[in-house]
Amino acid sequence: MPEFLNPDGSGLVGGLNAAGVGQALQLDASGNLKVSGAASLGSLSAPNITEDQIRAWIANGQSFSVTTGKLTAAGAINAGFSVFNPAASGRTLLVYSIKYMIGNNNFSTLNLTTTDPALGTSMTPVNNKAGSSTASVTSCSYANSNLASAGTVNDAFGSASNTLTQVLQNGDCLVVPPGNGFALYLNLSGANAYVASAEWIEY
Repeated sequence: MPEFLNPDGSGLVGGLNAAGVGQALQLDASGNLKVSGAASLGSLSAPNITEDQIRAWIANGQSFSVTTGKLTAAGAINAGFSVFNPAASGRTLLVYSIKYMIGNNNFSTLNLTTTDPALGTSMTPVNNKAGSSTASVTSCSYANSNLASAGTVNDAFGSASNTLTQVLQNGDCLVVPPGNGFALYLNLSGANAYVASAEWIEY
């Protein structure tokens, strides 16, 4: 079958589509090859979440982090650390890092929550783009006291004492829509220092 021709007489590049019909390759307004007719990367309705997209969101001031800082418990407790996305936020959270370190620890849990546990001490998230004035929509808190765990257990884990531990392993992440959140409950087996922190995207 003869190929289709451009106005200058050169062959038009394309291929057969799913229906077996010849389809020319298309370019966008910038002259780049179109690879999908879907919504643009990072749209609210159809985000295409890739490492490049996450880096773009960070550069756009949409990434945040929060930490308890170093805390000290006088004895064995079940301490709590919460990030909650309010129902009226208009944003979804993509949580890509939750980490902790405990001087002496036992098994701990990551729980999903549907109400803000408001654990007693508020924390203000920091924008991961230095100089950005964009504030997080989340409600963040911690409690340096013995708590009853709230929410539904998503994961349970343990680690060696005095070891920085990443809860989300091997590219794992949490997608947290409005009206939901997560709480990290850290089981300290005795008096010691500990810290917890998290990072996420808001899109």
